[in-house]
Amino acid sequence: MSFIASVNWELFQFVSVSLVNEYVAHHFPFIHRYSFPRCFE
Repeated sequence: MSFIASVNWELFQFVSVSLVNEYVAHHFPFIHRYSFPRCFE
């Protein structure tokens, strides 16, 4: 895997995690509180 591809993949994963985290935080705050204990903030 080339350098550009690996950087793009890491960025994609980061964005995906951020979007999922935001979605869960808005729709499932109770689950979010226990699933993501401060590791994304």
